[in-house]
Amino acid sequence: MNNILQLLQKLGEDASLRHLPATQLEQVLNPLDFDPAVKQAIAVKDNEKLASLLLTDNKIVCMIFPAEEPTPSDKPAEEPVKQPSDTPEPAEHDIKKAG
Repeated sequence: MNNILQLLQKLGEDASLRHLPATQLEQVLNPLDFDPAVKQAIAVKDNEKLASLLLTDNKIVCMIFPAEEPTPSDKPAEEPVKQPSDTPEPAEHDIKKAG
């Protein structure tokens, strides 16, 4: 079954393989040592038949939950407003003369 899963993964990852016509897909499947019913289910893209042949009738669902919004207690305190005395004076060579 591991070989079948690797094949399905490869078919799903490679766009050129994913959309092969049934005749070309059968050419890919023929040399493989799989049950003919499994090859047929893959060739005609019959997911239900393939799941029953592989005895994997369980449905697996992958979900991603959004991150939680920070609560007021999680938010950092606001940064203090800079006072003019906090700002360094520009150096003399930083000042451009108008001219």
